[in-house]
Amino acid sequence: ITIKELSKKINLSQPSTKQRVMKLEDNGIILRYTIDINHNNLGYPLHLFLFFTLKSPSSVKFMQIMKKWEDHFIQQCQSSGDICFIVESRFKSQTQLTNFLCEISKCASCKVFDILRGSNQNVKFSTWFDASPNDSKLIQG
Repeated sequence: ITIKELSKKINLSQPSTKQRVMKLEDNGIILRYTIDINHNNLGYPLHLFLFFTLKSPSSVKFMQIMKKWEDHFIQQCQSSGDICFIVESRFKSQTQLTNFLCEISKCASCKVFDILRGSNQNVKFSTWFDASPNDSKLIQG
């Protein structure tokens, strides 16, 4: 939104709003501005979490394969314990996902979890969960 729109929402003058936003940027609180993409409309209906465990201490081959497929990855984390990497991903088809999994299986094992419903960032869990009463009834039995 524009500074004008933001200033109206928070009941602050435009110059003060702009100054505060710039301070948040300078202090590293606001790291970036982004867009929210509808991946389904782009033809990527499969929404998944992929949990990777490397088969060897070297990650060179793993990184080469991941780089080749990186247009399918939304966000990723490196973790400790049995799981080395957690990646949120999108694929066009089950065949495309299978091709990726066959290739990555040379250097890592992968657990795949379908994402049935997600939220935007910075949404409290209770707010997000309460927003869909039909799903909560299904989960509660």
